[in-house]
Amino acid sequence: MLAVGSFIFGYIIKKNFKIQTMRLSIIINAIYFFSILILGENIVTNLPLVAFLLGFSASAYWMPMNSIVSSKVDNNHRTRFTSLCTVATQVTNIVVPFLLGSLISASNFMVATVVVFVVSIFQIILSFLFKPIPNAAVGNLNYKKMFNIVRKNKQVRMLMFSKFLSGLSISGSALKMLIVLLIIEYYKTDFNLGMITSITALISIVVVDLYGRYYQNRSDKVAIFLSCLCVIVSLFIFIWFKVNILLIFFYIFYHIAVSLLCLSLDIRSYNISNQPNLKALYGEFWSFNELFLNIGRIIGYSGVLLAGTISGQTGLTIMLIALTTCIPIGGVFIKRINKFENGL
Repeated sequence: MLAVGSFIFGYIIKKNFKIQTMRLSIIINAIYFFSILILGENIVTNLPLVAFLLGFSASAYWMPMNSIVSSKVDNNHRTRFTSLCTVATQVTNIVVPFLLGSLISASNFMVATVVVFVVSIFQIILSFLFKPIPNAAVGNLNYKKMFNIVRKNKQVRMLMFSKFLSGLSISGSALKMLIVLLIIEYYKTDFNLGMITSITALISIVVVDLYGRYYQNRSDKVAIFLSCLCVIVSLFIFIWFKVNILLIFFYIFYHIAVSLLCLSLDIRSYNISNQPNLKALYGEFWSFNELFLNIGRIIGYSGVLLAGTISGQTGLTIMLIALTTCIPIGGVFIKRINKFENGL
């Protein structure tokens, strides 16, 4: 749904309805959250509805947001800005579930619903602070022209392939689900999982902030290489010794690598979108980004499902190795994409 929605909203934002579309996504996201609270234990029987709302709200939000960020932030300040956004997002991912869980435990679902409603209203009010962006795009969507750019422009082609690999193993991928299942299997309780993921997220926040401070207008190839190397080495050490603590180290290195690669790829995506031949094709450009990203996710999740169904634990171990191996391959392609910051 996210990939389909990106093409729908690619058309809308090209007609210069970026901010209005983002407001719509906030409303849809609030409906999505309300549906989870209302459905409760019946959510499993209503998964198609929940998936539709999630995918539709995400595409309605990120399509205009990507275009706004691309236009509003200068390339030479992109690294620091994007790292700060990543830090803010990761802090929110730690704090909000804890606060909402505590709120629901202390009171009831209705109070949590009211809180989400107030936050949604506040988001809509904040959206009025965005100043309209002059529309650089003219005419209707031209996916054929965008396809030709992908085919002929090496930088854009490598970016799209990196997005595909990101969907396989890095951004919202099946690999994270596999690792989480491993942690639950080895540590038995959700409490241990929560502790491990929270500590790992805090370490990742520190690393991302340091990246943003140091790599502003600098090459990040060494950071990408080291993060990918640590993931591969820690995976094979864990598989060889099968010790609980080694799984934690693998997860920490995985989380750090994923955070850095997502950040680095986002920086390059925004900066490439500001190139003269793509400014008038921002709707098409971001639609193609989401398309390649979600094709990778679909293949990754389908592969994990098939491997687990056909071969059980052995199949999942093979998928764990295969998907983790895609991380350094993605790192190689990301390194070859210019940052477009002071000649980088």
